Amino acid sequence: MVSKLRVEATRKQQQAFESYLSAGQSQTANEDFNRVRQESVEELSTKRREIVARLWDEKSRDERSRERLVSIFSVLSPTAMFNDTAAELAWTGYRQREHFVHESRNYDERIGRKLAESRQAFYGKAQGGRIGALIIKDAIKPYLMPFKGSLAPSRDILPDVVVPILVLITYSALWFLASYIAFVRIIF
Repeated sequence: MVSKLRVEATRKQQQAFESYLSAGQSQTANEDFNRVRQESVEELSTKRREIVARLWDEKSRDERSRERLVSIFSVLSPTAMFNDTAAELAWTGYRQREHFVHESRNYDERIGRKLAESRQAFYGKAQGGRIGALIIKDAIKPYLMPFKGSLAPSRDILPDVVVPILVLITYSALWFLASYIAFVRIIF
């Protein structure tokens, strides 16, 4: 869907450039070209943002659903619950992945897309059969910053691990109690 949007925007811009070339020395030709180019870029950006947002949201829903199932089934196994809790406390679990995806998405929207579309090239035939070309390069210095991920805040992770830790302590106490009773029965 995004590729189709990009092709359509490029087609509109190319037609505007060819109109600009065929207009010759018209005073409004440059303004018309820039207006069509700007409208096309804004339309592409808006529609692409909507499509990409739906894709990210769908991925997040799937991830949340999977994590919910993992949490539910980990209650059946103390080892699974311990591993899930340890992953969260080590910033390698679901919350950290969710945090990283959120940061990546923001970086792509603010920086990545602008860098990817910072250069445009147009070619066409001008009056008299000459070939015209125009290359537009946006100022990219403000966008030349590397992506730096961060750790999910502890306050977001702790509520997710408190209940599993309490359940693990309860499991341990129950197993100790059951083992103690079995041991006492064997000895006496």
